[in-house]
This record gives sequence, structure tokens and C-alpha cells, in this order.
Amino acid sequence: MRYAVLGTGQVGRTLGGRLVELGHEVRLGSRTRDNTAAVQWAAAAGPGGGGPL
Repeated sequence: MRYAVLGTGQVGRTLGGRLVELGHEVRLGSRTRDNTAAVQWAAAAGPGGGGPL
């Protein structure tokens, strides 16, 4: 299943990470496309973690 999590703070990254662990495809939403936290999270999350929305 595909999910979009709004927010790149601790809660958004934790929730997104757990969803990726469960096999879902996740993207984090932020105000800017080049949000450093979202880009780093996507790189660490692996194939299930997409970049920022």
C-alpha cells in the first residue's frame, strides 16, 4: 500500500519508517522539495521510502 506522511519531524520519520518496515511504500510531505530531513530519511529507508512530496 502507498502512504504519504505529512511532516518530516520525529513523528513523521518514525511513522514512515515503521510503515516501510511493514512493507509499504511511503513518502514524506514537507513544505519544500529539497527538505534535508526528508531526503536523508528517504536514503536511509531504502526502496520503500520515497523522497519528499
